[in-house]
Amino acid sequence: MRPLRKHRLLVYGRIASSVVMYVAFIVLDVTAAITGQLSSNAWMIPMFACLGLSVLLLPRRPVPRGEARETAGQDRLEYYARIRKWLIWVRIAYLVGAIALVLGLPRVV
Repeated sequence: MRPLRKHRLLVYGRIASSVVMYVAFIVLDVTAAITGQLSSNAWMIPMFACLGLSVLLLPRRPVPRGEARETAGQDRLEYYARIRKWLIWVRIAYLVGAIALVLGLPRVV
């Protein structure tokens, strides 16, 4: 497999797995809020583990290094730099959404 293709699959795979973990966090949070057990450790530990994993799984440096960087063109490197800025905003959205869900959802339900 070519280095640039391998790098692209790794970046997109980590982004997809991060989204899956964030959706798992949302499902656990909504379920805990509906059942009224949001403050129990049985829900909090897996819920915040999913949130932490969703943030940690996002790649910090999507710009390729080494051999993959040498084979990428300048337009591809700029594309990965734009992805990096987008991922910063995704992390912020994850955390703001988590705060809104954890603090706001029990008041609604």
